[in-house]
Amino acid sequence: MEEHKKSNTVNYKSRKSMNKIIQRILDIVTILPLTSLKKNRRVYPNEVLLKDELEKPSLVLCQQIRTISKQEIGQTDHQHRESF
Repeated sequence: MEEHKKSNTVNYKSRKSMNKIIQRILDIVTILPLTSLKKNRRVYPNEVLLKDELEKPSLVLCQQIRTISKQEIGQTDHQHRESF
């Protein structure tokens, strides 16, 4: 049983380093938008509440997942539209 735990740890570490390599090579990132939690706002099953992790309680909007080019990070919607 101890060997099984050790092999899982090795696999996790190698997957983690592989992910770092892929992130450096690829020109894209996957993003999930955040929004602040409004008073009395319902949290839906496809959203994640971040209560203490940020400055203000926030929601991760998992239904709006996107993959974008790293060049788009930091651009406004207007700048993004002009690039097409």
